[in-house]
Amino acid sequence: MDREVFLKLCRILREQKLLEDIHTISIEESVAMFLFIIGHNIRRAVVAERFQHSGETVFRHLKYVLRVICHLGKSLIRPPQSDDVPSHILHNPKYYPWFKNCIGAIDGTHISAFAPASKQTPYRGRKSIVTQNVMCACSFDMLFTFVYAGWEGTANDSRVFIDAITRAVARFPILTDGKYYVVDSGYPCTK
Repeated sequence: MDREVFLKLCRILREQKLLEDIHTISIEESVAMFLFIIGHNIRRAVVAERFQHSGETVFRHLKYVLRVICHLGKSLIRPPQSDDVPSHILHNPKYYPWFKNCIGAIDGTHISAFAPASKQTPYRGRKSIVTQNVMCACSFDMLFTFVYAGWEGTANDSRVFIDAITRAVARFPILTDGKYYVVDSGYPCTK
């Protein structure tokens, strides 16, 4: 993450009063520890040594920032607000009029995960790595509009998709008439 992006994220968290400085640890340091852990898949002990805090302090701030980022994600990860055709589709004869009603793309990815030894079998993907299957939708502006995480690594894309559209708590964005997502062959053909 670039320095400017990092500082802007911290400023947003401070201005919206989602995070605050706690004792001797600033918002910037809390966010830096969080990003270091999730960005590099680093253990708490390594972060504790690097930032010169106890493992318990690092864990507490990790949970604190994670809750805030998840809360912030609910307002940032959302479907597009307008029905306008994106400009790069509208002005490109290769895409318009064929993709004028397409609002984005959906695909899945596998992200490394930790699971207790007793539950690792369903999370062990085809490359023998413990992963979770995450389905994401994004707009043509490369903004996430929907994220559905937590499925075990052996789950196929079709199964995750069907679960996402049938569970009300997942809040999959309902499409208006004629609108659609581009998907690969791992997904079912549905309205």
